Amino acid sequence: MTRESTAPPLEPEPPKHGRPRSRLARMSALLLAGLAAGMVTIWVFRTQIAATIAIAALKNNGYPSASMSVIRLGFHRATVATLVLSPNLRASKIEATYTLNGILSKQLESLHVTGFYFDSTPSTTSPDGAFQIPLIEIPVDRLRVTGSRATLQTTSGGVDIDFSGDLTR
Repeated sequence: MTRESTAPPLEPEPPKHGRPRSRLARMSALLLAGLAAGMVTIWVFRTQIAATIAIAALKNNGYPSASMSVIRLGFHRATVATLVLSPNLRASKIEATYTLNGILSKQLESLHVTGFYFDSTPSTTSPDGAFQIPLIEIPVDRLRVTGSRATLQTTSGGVDIDFSGDLTR
């Protein structure tokens, strides 16, 4: 005697609308493409973004007429051209090297300043004759200054001082 199954025959399930797995894959792909496009955009405009942030920081630290041009910004080195902090305080080129740990601890590995110029006009001196320059403190392991000049205004006229040098901590 054979037993007949009383269960209905298996029928394929009707297709689900939109197939959730393919929709999830499409959404993930779009999200990933958008993220990649955003990262590429940030990388392409990184020098302009860095210059904008740096100028804002300088203006907040007492240099209202600060300007600069970031010409190179990489993972371990940055180069700034024509840094102007005020009409009488500027540098033609600054190269900085750094590490990720140094950036996190706000410290540079090396700093090379070329064409630094300082002029002690009456606007940068106090009534007692002392220089008034707002300081920016950046710890650095090695500092090199080349092709630089300071003009110190005295009661007898200006004195030009050319200087270059290295400082290692």
